[in-house]
Amino acid sequence: MEPNFHHGDLVFVNKLATSIASPKKGDIVICQLNSDGQKEKIIKRVIGLPGDVIDLVWNEDSENVEYYLYINDELIEEPYINEPIMTQGDIDYPFTVPDGSYFVMGDNRNASSDSRRESIGPIAKKNLYGKVIFRLYPFDGFGPIS
Repeated sequence: MEPNFHHGDLVFVNKLATSIASPKKGDIVICQLNSDGQKEKIIKRVIGLPGDVIDLVWNEDSENVEYYLYINDELIEEPYINEPIMTQGDIDYPFTVPDGSYFVMGDNRNASSDSRRESIGPIAKKNLYGKVIFRLYPFDGFGPIS
C-alpha cells in the first residue's frame, strides 16, 4: 500500500464497519486471505463494489505500457497512487464484481498482490477483517485515515 502505508505500520481497525455495514469505494480495509492453508492479512483499498464492472484499458497514446482504471465505464482519477498502472494482472476484463464480494487493489499498483490476480480475486465480505480508521504508528503518520 505504499506510499500511503508501509510494512510495520500500526493501525486501528473498525471491525463493525465491514461486518454490520458495507465498505465504500476508497475505504482502506484489512482482508483475510486463505491460500495454501495459510492465513494472511493484507491491507488494500476498496475499488469495486458488488455488481461494479472493472476495466483496465491500455492507454494507446503512452510511449510506455500504461493502463487506465474504469469502473462502470467511468474513468477513475486516483490521486493516492504515485505512478501510472503498468500491470493488468491475470484476470479477464471487463470484470464484474460478484455479489457479496469486493474488488481491492494496493496503492502501489505495480507491486501489489490484489484482486487483479486470479489467485486472490475479489474478496468475499466475510473475509474483510475491518476498515482502517486510524494510524497509531509511525508517529509522524499518527492520525485518522480519510
